Amino acid sequence: MNKFGKIYTKLAPINFRLQKFSVFKNLNSTGPQTTSEPTFETTKLNKMNNFGKIYTTVTPTNFRLHKFSVLKNLTGVGPETTPEFTFETAKTPEYLKKFPIGKIPGFIKDDFKLFDSSAILLYVASHIPNTPLLGKNLEETALINQYMFFAEAEIMPAAFIIIHQGRGVAPYNKPLFEHYEGVLRRFLTALNTMLADKTYLVGDRLTIADINLVCDLMWIMKFIVNPTYREEISNVTRYFKNMIESDGFKEVFGDFEYCKETIKPEIKE
Repeated sequence: MNKFGKIYTKLAPINFRLQKFSVFKNLNSTGPQTTSEPTFETTKLNKMNNFGKIYTTVTPTNFRLHKFSVLKNLTGVGPETTPEFTFETAKTPEYLKKFPIGKIPGFIKDDFKLFDSSAILLYVASHIPNTPLLGKNLEETALINQYMFFAEAEIMPAAFIIIHQGRGVAPYNKPLFEHYEGVLRRFLTALNTMLADKTYLVGDRLTIADINLVCDLMWIMKFIVNPTYREEISNVTRYFKNMIESDGFKEVFGDFEYCKETIKPEIKE
């Protein structure tokens, strides 16, 4: 009676239902034969392993690309990357023909073209069968969009003015720099309030809103938010730390180096 019947389910380390029979068989030497053939869903996922192609630089600091690395770690699905891509590539006639404003990243699946990392993330995740990353209902989906828009339209523009001027990428403009320091602090303080009693942004599980926000926060936590600042927004700090140390994220973020001293522009006399 070593093999008693046949059980039809996915063979996966996280299939807790199948693990019941594995434990039973270990104890009693009897259990159903498993199905080594892939199911419809796993077959579909395997075919989707490289879903489209994303055009952007492949570097350890590319937080926008990190969104797709995390997604692929969690689901096995993500776009093919372009290691040969450089910032100069985005200025070429070939790239501008596909993406006229020259924005990075760009994404192509068959004849479909898309730009903006959040839009691409939503599109790719939407093609993963039965994914919990998009929310359980319309209300959760709306909240996911809310947090993604908040990160992209409010937090990131303010952060990049500070980071670009602080790193000398853009000319230093004191009134502008100080204004956006205040703007970013206001947004991060608001986010801190939103996260007061939350592990995840939406509901009780990870969604693409978390993937998007955590990756967007990478440069902010690396260049702007010093130890004192982190204490002031302790909920954001807790949230970010827990996320980057969790499965799917830790493989991307590694041993993350937090900001020790807030980046400041070099003032020429």
